Amino acid sequence: MVGKLSHLTVKGGRSGLVQRTRRRRPAYDRAVPQPRFFERRPNPPPAKVNAVTLTVTGTIVWAVATAVVAVLIVTGAVDAALLDVCFAGLAMGVLAIGWGFVHERRARGPRSESAK
Repeated sequence: MVGKLSHLTVKGGRSGLVQRTRRRRPAYDRAVPQPRFFERRPNPPPAKVNAVTLTVTGTIVWAVATAVVAVLIVTGAVDAALLDVCFAGLAMGVLAIGWGFVHERRARGPRSESAK
């Protein structure tokens, strides 16, 4: 069905038969999909991360930062307390490398009898 014919008076006093088209509902009258805030989605697959490479890279960055801060301390540009922060970063990096080796070994699973 295209539309109905109706009598319409237009500005200026003219009148005539005009085909009326079906009016669309305004956007605020349309159905809005309800958000599903509390719907549980399936868990994503675990990320494959090489923990040792990641922590070694971070520890190298701390070593470079330690060298830069040492040079800046010698030139007198910064306070010596910043060197403590760099040493703490290096210490945490070394501990993280040890954790990375344990993590990688556990991720591989138990050894088979033939590998011993």
